[in-house]
Amino acid sequence: MTRGAEAISVLYVGDDLHSDEGAASSLEREDDRFSVTVAAGVRAGLDALADGGFDCVVSDHDPPGTDGLALLEAVRRGRPSFPFVLFTADGDEAVASEAISAGVTDYVRANGADSHKTLADRVREAVDRPRSEIRATARGQAEAVVEHSPDAVLVSVDRRFVFVNPAAVDLFGAADEADLLGRSISELVPPERRAEVEAGLARLEAGAEPDSRVRQAMRTLDGRTFPVEVTAQPVTWDDTPGGVAIVRDVSEREVREDERTRYAAAFAEAMDAIVVADDEGAYVDANRSACELFGVPREELLGMRIGDFADEDYETDDAWSEFLSSGEDRGVFSLRRPDGERRIVEYAATRDVVPGEHLSVLRDVTDRIRLTERRQAEHDALERMYRVTADREASFEEKVRRLLELGTEYLDVPYGFLTRIENGTQTIVHSAGGHESLQPGESAPLSRAYCRKVVGDEELVAVRDAEGEGWSDDPAYETFGLGCYIGARVVTADDLYGTFCFAVTTRAPNRSPTASKPSWN
Repeated sequence: MTRGAEAISVLYVGDDLHSDEGAASSLEREDDRFSVTVAAGVRAGLDALADGGFDCVVSDHDPPGTDGLALLEAVRRGRPSFPFVLFTADGDEAVASEAISAGVTDYVRANGADSHKTLADRVREAVDRPRSEIRATARGQAEAVVEHSPDAVLVSVDRRFVFVNPAAVDLFGAADEADLLGRSISELVPPERRAEVEAGLARLEAGAEPDSRVRQAMRTLDGRTFPVEVTAQPVTWDDTPGGVAIVRDVSEREVREDERTRYAAAFAEAMDAIVVADDEGAYVDANRSACELFGVPREELLGMRIGDFADEDYETDDAWSEFLSSGEDRGVFSLRRPDGERRIVEYAATRDVVPGEHLSVLRDVTDRIRLTERRQAEHDALERMYRVTADREASFEEKVRRLLELGTEYLDVPYGFLTRIENGTQTIVHSAGGHESLQPGESAPLSRAYCRKVVGDEELVAVRDAEGEGWSDDPAYETFGLGCYIGARVVTADDLYGTFCFAVTTRAPNRSPTASKPSWN
């Protein structure tokens, strides 16, 4: 069979099985492309044709069951253009005219030594003509597709380009198609990648299975290197083996991939909490900092909404609808964690960072607010203290009383007292609060008082949790029962006068995230 030629399957419908098989064999000898099947009679022929697989029907003029023209009409009802050749020894010009009128593809008289050769020629022509038309149509359509393809298409023979489409001209910076034709493939590959490409071409030419969408580097005619995806296939071009490459520039895709990689790293490692919500406000992604802020593992946080961390009177649906309408939101939010701890966060939210996904960045400012409020409280307390001490009209006793009230309010404790220490004894001079052992005039040995620690230390002495800090067996704890204590020395004219102290019978209170009082640390 001729290289690249297509086989032709023929259905031969006749009236004599023995002679018909002889005719079939003669046809097959005329062209090794032919494969002939014999059907005895019209009914057998129609059944065989219905099973499919045939390219042409050859019919005697008078097969059993009806005549050849009736068979032609039956075929034409379902297949108007199917190749049909009438082959008969009994026909005359009238039969030929009738056959042509009925739409026969060709008519061959079965007389003479060369009739089977003539029949073979007519069958071949009847089948090849529509095939050629189909191929021509398909090639024209394919060329139109290739011409308008956004991807570069390059055909090479002997590793030199014989066809390029307009997209290839643009991609490689050529002046026109002629600027690329005749060039070798290696000219469009960076020198350091040429050995790799040559090896791939050799494998393809040796019959290896082609790879699709291979990432590769190529370069323009002026030497600029850029990333591409290449799909290469073997192809026959003008009866010569070659190859076709479809090349897609992925520069922008790599930029996007790099951006996504950087975004993913920034998202995962950001110190601020970052969450992504869907259109219903349910979280679909969250970084590690968000899990730490909300106090729940990631798998539990996903699917939750901000309302799950808000006070009961927070209108989640209204707030979310308002955000979707405006497109952005920012502010301060009091976040309540499942363990009951409250955190104060600043947030900024943006709608549709990608369609249907909405980004929120939250920063925990609890400690900053606490510090700011503590500093403000300290400033206010110092200002009030200054006004007390600078009041020239107030007596010493009045100033002490007011300072003790200011201190108990500022420290949020019930007891404050000024002591006089002399001869190893502590005596209460002034006090605030109702502790019976801390009233003016009450005294105790210094060895049984917290103040003995203050006297020997020039710095402020603070006990936050007496029991927790090992004071439960101390005589001072047994005498006064103070759970926490803070005291400082009072010195006049370089001599110790006593102590100025504040205390509470319980351990120092825990502060809320927004407490304006100072901590006991």
